[in-house]
Amino acid sequence: MSMKNILVHVETAGNAPAQVAAALEFAKAEDAISTTGLCVRPALPFVRGEIAQIPPEVVESYNKNLDQELFPAAKKIFKSAAKKVGMEDKAVWETAVGDTAQLLERKGRYADLIIVGQTQQEDTLSNYHRLSDNLVMMAGRPVLVIPDLGIGDSIGKKVLVAWDGSREAGRAVSDALDILARADEVHLFSAGDTKEQADKKLKGLREYLSNHGIEAAEVLGVTGVKDPGEAMLDHVKHADLDMIVMGAYGHSRFREMILGGATRYVLEHTTVPIFMSH
Repeated sequence: MSMKNILVHVETAGNAPAQVAAALEFAKAEDAISTTGLCVRPALPFVRGEIAQIPPEVVESYNKNLDQELFPAAKKIFKSAAKKVGMEDKAVWETAVGDTAQLLERKGRYADLIIVGQTQQEDTLSNYHRLSDNLVMMAGRPVLVIPDLGIGDSIGKKVLVAWDGSREAGRAVSDALDILARADEVHLFSAGDTKEQADKKLKGLREYLSNHGIEAAEVLGVTGVKDPGEAMLDHVKHADLDMIVMGAYGHSRFREMILGGATRYVLEHTTVPIFMSH
């Protein structure tokens, strides 16, 4: 899948400058024609997850002050990153007010890829901690999640493909074919109740990728692991990989409790970018 139009969610908190810089580096590697940076401000302030009962004039003052601080700071981060990688003429800046997930979903349908920062368990504003969850489910586009910590020198040079034979995993691999074709190394990972079961899943994937000119450097079928997500990240660390490609769900949405199981574990603990599709 060619990714010529990329949407980047731009924030100012935490490690946002490094995350946005990594997103622009990736956009450059994809030879994107247009990369849009979007900063979103909630329409109302939130207090402990609930809309505060505050007089309108106080809300107006709060929003005005936030606009004067948030949007300029976010724009500076995005424009600086674009300049650093030589993409000033392909970088588009936009701001919006409203629900972050909904606005990214709508705007994202005119993009080939949505890039967001990794969300932390301790995030408490609104449902923001479920931003990547919502996007993967609702936007109809692949989502690249950039980790808060541990951003390396490269993205997509040494890639792990997490495979369980599901529709979601198949969609992720198909969406990421261009990335896998450019990678220096591609590792295939699958977990099963038996070694035979895990290897059988990977045999078909290896043949599929080979037909696209992509040869796997390592094929890893694991069994008897309590948490496939933890085993996956252990391999990423030991093999010094810099990206994971995976489907959003390994079981039913209900069973996963909205990105539960391996998917949620990997999202919460990864130190490398995750390319996800649903």
